[in-house]
Amino acid sequence: MKKIFHRNETYLTLVIVLYCFVVQMSNSMFFSVTTVVNILNNMIVTGIFALGMLLVILSGSIDVSFASLVALASYTGVQLFINLGSENGTANVIGLFIFVTVSSIILSMINGYLIGYLKLPSLIITLGTMNISYGFLMGVMDATAQNRLPIGINEYGRKALLTVQSMETGRSASLNYSFLIMIALVILTSWILKYTMLGRGIYAVGGNETAARKSGYNVKRIKLFAFCYLGALAGIAGTIKICNIRYNAPEILVGSEMDVIAAVVLGGASLSGGKGTVFGTMLAVTLITIVNNSLNFLGVSGYWQSLFTGLIIVIGTSVTSYQSFLSGNRVAKA
Repeated sequence: MKKIFHRNETYLTLVIVLYCFVVQMSNSMFFSVTTVVNILNNMIVTGIFALGMLLVILSGSIDVSFASLVALASYTGVQLFINLGSENGTANVIGLFIFVTVSSIILSMINGYLIGYLKLPSLIITLGTMNISYGFLMGVMDATAQNRLPIGINEYGRKALLTVQSMETGRSASLNYSFLIMIALVILTSWILKYTMLGRGIYAVGGNETAARKSGYNVKRIKLFAFCYLGALAGIAGTIKICNIRYNAPEILVGSEMDVIAAVVLGGASLSGGKGTVFGTMLAVTLITIVNNSLNFLGVSGYWQSLFTGLIIVIGTSVTSYQSFLSGNRVAKA
């Protein structure tokens, strides 16, 4: 029992349950089957982003550029398929997923090389590439919002894994097939971190880079992989976002970095690296999504979302730093 209550995931679960109870008491319409489906839908993109960010943070780095990079890749991909004028809907969707994912990996590889091989600070580098990519998108490409999308993307966005209807309100909600992609990526990321040498290496590099290098881990390649993995998952999430909202705009993903970082930190990951779990990260994504979706039920302005996100980062970082301080004192006393 002591181990259970020393786990960050336990407290996150309790907070989720308590928060849902409070919102339900304030508005009896909150806890319905349509609300649950909407929350699951809204978790998909942030959840996939967070899985990729988890590996980067575990390796001792951070990336604030992934949203801008995938915005550039996804906007370019949509424009390319529009110009090709393909009539094959399935080919459009699969092709867009492949193009955006590969492009995002290549762009993220630049971050990984500069940080892993040249040992440049991750925050400064990714701030730079964030501004470069977004500036290129808006300045050079003169990107503008578009409702016109390739055939197949609209169809994919409308496809539902299941559809439910609330008996109280009569409103319906559909769970997109992309939810299965998120579940598959949760399983893949958990497998990498728990059962592979690469996963152990990611934890080792984030925990103590010098010790990891002396133990035989290739620190440069591990950091490069972490950034490329984030790039791949960001490409997938970015494509899902466009398909689901059936709208192509250069700014739809930009600004989501803080929610993603907040989720990973709230989930128990240390910004100094070496500590964090997939389960904790997904619980935190769930909590943030529930809070964001419940603001309307509580009659609270959406601007409070930014306040909540900032508090999560500050409190989460403070808690992990304090835990590291306590564990360091225990080791010193021993």
